[in-house]
Amino acid sequence: MSEIQDPSSSDFLRQFRENRAEALRDLYRLHQNAVEVVVKNQLGKKPVERFEDTCQQVWLGAIEGAESFEGKSKVRTWIIQIARNTCAYVLRVEKRRKTLELETDEEREPEEKDDSIPEKAEVKTLAPQALAALATLPPEEVRAFLGYYVDEMSYAEIALAEKVHENTARNWVDRVLAKLRGLVVPLEKISGDPGR
Repeated sequence: MSEIQDPSSSDFLRQFRENRAEALRDLYRLHQNAVEVVVKNQLGKKPVERFEDTCQQVWLGAIEGAESFEGKSKVRTWIIQIARNTCAYVLRVEKRRKTLELETDEEREPEEKDDSIPEKAEVKTLAPQALAALATLPPEEVRAFLGYYVDEMSYAEIALAEKVHENTARNWVDRVLAKLRGLVVPLEKISGDPGR
C-alpha cells in the first residue's frame, strides 16, 4: 500500500468531484488517527461504545459536509473542526439528559391510588375497549400517553421527542387518560359495583 499524501484543499475538491468514494476513503485513511485523538481528548475512550459512536458521527458529518466544503481551510483543519463540533454536541446531549433525569426524579413522587383504575379481573373486558379508544385518538397523543405511563418518560422528555411545549405533552396525556377512564364508568354500571 502506498502512502497517501495529505492533499491540498483544491486537490481534495477536485478528487471529490471526480471520484467521491475514493476521495472520502483517502480522507478517512489520512485523518482517522487525528479524529480519534480529538474524540479521546474531549470525551475519553470509555465507554468504548460512546467513543466509537462519536467517531462514526464525525465521519458521517464529514460525508454530509464534503459537498459543501469550499476549500477555504486545510482539509485537516476542516475534519478536526467537525470532530470538535461533534464532541461538543455529544457533551450537550449528555448534559441535557442528566438534567432531565434530575428533574424527572424530583417530579416523580408516589401517586395516590386512583380508584377509577380497574382491577385485574376487569382488564380482560377493558382491553379491547381500550385499544378501540386509543385507535380513535391522534397518534401523537397516544405516543405521549404510552411514553409517560409505559416508558416512564417525563413530560419534558415527551415534549422534546414530539417537538412541542411541555404543557401540550401534559394535555395530550391527560386527554388519553380521560378517554380511558371513561371506559371504567360503564364497567362499574354493568357490574353493579359503584366504585372501590
